[in-house]
Amino acid sequence: MQFIVDQRTLLKELNFLQGVVEKRATIPVLGHLLIETESNRLRLQATDLDLSLTTACEVAVAGKGSLCVPAKKLHEIVKSLPSAKVIFKVEEDCVLHLTCERARFKLNGIAREQFPDIPTVPAMIAQLPAAQLRQIIARTLFAAADQDSRYSINGVKLELADSHLRMVATDGHRLSLVEVDGAFGKELAVDTIIPRKAVGELARIAIEADGEIGFAVTDNHVFFEAGQRRMAARRLAQNFPDYELVIPKENTRHLELDTNEAAAALRRVALMADQCTHGISLGIKAGQLTLSSQARLVKCSNRATTAKRSTPPVAQPTCRIS
Repeated sequence: MQFIVDQRTLLKELNFLQGVVEKRATIPVLGHLLIETESNRLRLQATDLDLSLTTACEVAVAGKGSLCVPAKKLHEIVKSLPSAKVIFKVEEDCVLHLTCERARFKLNGIAREQFPDIPTVPAMIAQLPAAQLRQIIARTLFAAADQDSRYSINGVKLELADSHLRMVATDGHRLSLVEVDGAFGKELAVDTIIPRKAVGELARIAIEADGEIGFAVTDNHVFFEAGQRRMAARRLAQNFPDYELVIPKENTRHLELDTNEAAAALRRVALMADQCTHGISLGIKAGQLTLSSQARLVKCSNRATTAKRSTPPVAQPTCRIS
């Protein structure tokens, strides 16, 4: 196998794959990338067995082939190279020779046969607007649990129908639900849980994607596609908590705030929040919201923007959130 690729082009795709590569892999091949040449392009794949990423870039191919190469070391090498053409050449015994101007490297790879099989991407059944998806993930992922013994909340619940998309996340103490309307497909009835790590990688795809992101689902996996980039994630099989039970059905109390002014006030008050509890107190009066926080030795208070409150008045005007 031999090919020539631009350093900046290759580095961009290697950056994309680093999030899924196992840093301390118990199975050595999981710390490797699979690189394959196909006519005039290079395909790169990475997996941790639960999450798989595939991408591709344009190259000048002089000889077809495939090889598994150490992901972290290849990334460090390409990152250190000047912005120029990089020559890859694989010789016998899976040895990769890499040349860029006066820099030369040699890496020992692994045969392609040792790399795990990546799930085959089916036909996309829906198209999700990338900009909308970025906003939804930003507003839900923070609430998902991380390494909780209740595996079902270590991810984000995705509900997709013909005309609406909903994402829900909770760690047992807080809950975030975001729903948007749109025309996403036909005869859709998807209800699944996507692992937290996979949702984080999906956010990275959405940041760089233009237009729409394709979506597909099988019995065991969900798939997302944006241009040359594809992601396959194993679905969490557990049952997500019934979040509808904690959402008030007949709430008569509402508070309207200026988003930017309230967010700025929260950031200022949070500077003095206790490092253990991170608690902030909210005091609600007629037309006013007061935010305050107190650490062990210092105290901070900040009054936010004028608030518009509906009737009847709040029964307990002071509350504490963490």
